[in-house]
Amino acid sequence: MAASFSRLIFLAVFAFLFCSDTVLARRTPHAARDAGPRRPKHKKPDKPKYSDEETYFSYVSRPDIQPIRWEIKNFDKEALAPGYWFLAPYAALEQSEYNSWNGPHIYDQKGELIWSGSPMFNNLNIYDFRLAEVGGKMMPTMIFTEHSDGLILDEGYNIHHTVDMFGMELPDWLMEQIGHRHTTNMHDFNVIDDGKRAVMLTKVYENATKAESKAVGFDGECTAKWQGFKEVDVATGEILFEWNAHGHIQLEESTYHKGPLDEMCNGNAGPGGWDILHLNSIDKFPDGDYLLSARHTNTLYKVSHEDGSIVWRLEADHGDFKYLDDDAKFRRQHHARVVSANETHSLVTVFNNARGTGKAEHPLGEASTGLLLSLRTDTKPMTVDVAAKYERPGGKYTAARGSVQMLDNGNAFVGWAKHSLQSEHAPDGRTLMQAQFRHEGANTYRAYKYEWVGRPQAPPDVHSAAIDGVKEEVNTIVHVSWNGATEVHSWNLYKTNPNGEGRELVGSTLRQGFESMISYQGYASYVVVEALDADGNALGESRTIETLPPSDLISHVVADEAQWLQAHSVTSQSGSRLSVLESPIVTYILGVVSCAITVLVAALLWRARHGGSSWMQRKPYEPVGEKELDEEDFNEDTMVEEMNERMEFQKGEV
Repeated sequence: MAASFSRLIFLAVFAFLFCSDTVLARRTPHAARDAGPRRPKHKKPDKPKYSDEETYFSYVSRPDIQPIRWEIKNFDKEALAPGYWFLAPYAALEQSEYNSWNGPHIYDQKGELIWSGSPMFNNLNIYDFRLAEVGGKMMPTMIFTEHSDGLILDEGYNIHHTVDMFGMELPDWLMEQIGHRHTTNMHDFNVIDDGKRAVMLTKVYENATKAESKAVGFDGECTAKWQGFKEVDVATGEILFEWNAHGHIQLEESTYHKGPLDEMCNGNAGPGGWDILHLNSIDKFPDGDYLLSARHTNTLYKVSHEDGSIVWRLEADHGDFKYLDDDAKFRRQHHARVVSANETHSLVTVFNNARGTGKAEHPLGEASTGLLLSLRTDTKPMTVDVAAKYERPGGKYTAARGSVQMLDNGNAFVGWAKHSLQSEHAPDGRTLMQAQFRHEGANTYRAYKYEWVGRPQAPPDVHSAAIDGVKEEVNTIVHVSWNGATEVHSWNLYKTNPNGEGRELVGSTLRQGFESMISYQGYASYVVVEALDADGNALGESRTIETLPPSDLISHVVADEAQWLQAHSVTSQSGSRLSVLESPIVTYILGVVSCAITVLVAALLWRARHGGSSWMQRKPYEPVGEKELDEEDFNEDTMVEEMNERMEFQKGEV
């Protein structure tokens, strides 16, 4: 008897140590991990409009995810196109905080989260998150500037392909100014030709010739930032076409004058010199030519795919088109896209910022707009007219960033960038919906809407805890989520044994949002949760999850659960059956009876505070391919822009 008592005490102490070590390992601070998500930091305004609970979602089954809530107004819900919202919020280009809402996100039209990519990318900034057709399927694409990669994901949110977006290698003198040798342009990663090719923007740093400089009144060689674009083979990385503005666009076309000419040309305008163009989008016409947007010349260019010459310029004051409607004019524009084109006509969308970051810099109209322009190119002069105009909700300007997307039903989806304001419009321009983040410090570069089916490979995440009820009753409360799954209609809850066998259905519920709760009136020490689609077909199931035990370990419900486990024990790999004495519940009871309650309860209380969840740190993004770079090549300077553009961004200039 004494020996048995000693063994029980030993088992209790061992359980305590094991649980403590396991919990401590599970709770290792994120800062000590190479790939863990950064601790969320929310910078509150002085007088917040909403509390944290009203501003951010929080989930029991995924404590690492904390996306922002929306303020939504629907004016004609029936006229909205089907689909989900795709966007990648961030606070600033120069990232100083690693918020748990940073990175790519998918929401439904009710503002409920569908997928958060924040853990996958360590809460780092992501740009231009959208879908592209690849191999006959729609796949997510994005720019991950931390590694200078253009990424293509599959329907399971795994990396399908990586495209190297490193820019030019800088000369020594400029590297000393900027702090690194490579540059990446964060404005566009446009996957085309069914995923076979991609076009992206590039930069070149070199002086203008004396003749070019003299044209703007500068005596010498003006230091300027010449930009361009390239088209690459996605599979091989081979450059198929490369173009640079130097020799095609002159200094005098720039309308960006941040200071006196001598200051602009002498390199005092910032590292790299005068930002004469600020290219921000690149697309392709069906005939193979390119549509290029230059913010600092207020111009859209059609560039020949044969010799790189400029076919035409679309600009209000000095372009090649006659404007049939003044509403077709734009300033400091973003996101030009070819909707359709033939030999005589083209439809083009463009986001009209209407002014730059300074209040008096090139103002046009009273507010920013989204435009669908009709171009006729078989007449002399060529003409441009407004096919549709989309007004900014509440008026005002979007000084930087922005996007316009035509949807399949003829609607337009417009991202207004600031505070992540977005809206959907009917073909006649009527506003059908507007939505804005409740966190005013979260902006987006572009926003999109697509129909999408997400099928994550990771299992659903589950948290299970037993809660004491009245009259010695116990309820098992289970929270379940499946990050990225779009087909879940309902959930089934099973109680089971440690091996996940011998199941009994004890609860069901319809999907309630990103996270659903299922309650079982009783104690289920182990649970499995199953996801079902609208037809009742199984989509997947969670791992076997051990429930946090109730505080009253000598309750009759605990004894009942021990008996259930014994009745549903299964043969182990060694061929022996699980004994009731091997049940953790029975061990706890015997520990109490054998006076080991102090040590055992301490272990259980520790575990109750820290365990009961299936959530584990997901494997973060790792760059694909061989990039033999020094550690300094991946500092925050490498992310996207030179230092002067970062300073401009803080003022709203992108």
